[in-house]
Formats: sequence, C-alpha cells, structure tokens
Amino acid sequence: MDWSERAIMDADFDEAETDLLTDIVGQLGLVDVAAVTQPEARPGFQFGLRWQDCEEFLRRLGYRAKVIVSSE
Repeated sequence: MDWSERAIMDADFDEAETDLLTDIVGQLGLVDVAAVTQPEARPGFQFGLRWQDCEEFLRRLGYRAKVIVSSE
C-alpha cells in the first residue's frame, strides 16, 4: 500500500479529478494489501483484482474496455 499512498501524496492530479483518482488509486492499494494479507479471501484471484473491477475503473475515468482476441 505504500506505493498507493506515495502516488496520492506525490500526484499532481487535475483538481476536478482529484477525488476520482484518489479513490481509484486507494482501491488499487487496498487490493494489493488484501492479496498479501488475505490471499485465501478470493481464491483464484491472486491479486484480488477482477476484470469487472478494471472495467469499472475505466468507466469512471471515461473509457470503455475493449478486448480483441486474435490468432495473429
């Protein structure tokens, strides 16, 4: 979690997005801590971060995730 705390303290976030970005970085930091301290809490999710979590973070930032699978 040190990395997320440092990122929040050192960041030069746009004032209009500070709350949103602080929330997302903070949640990512908590996921990191949960993965280390409680790996049994979410079997199969080594880092405690689901695809749906990433999609939600991106949606809140104004993006849409798009996955393209190709054999090339």
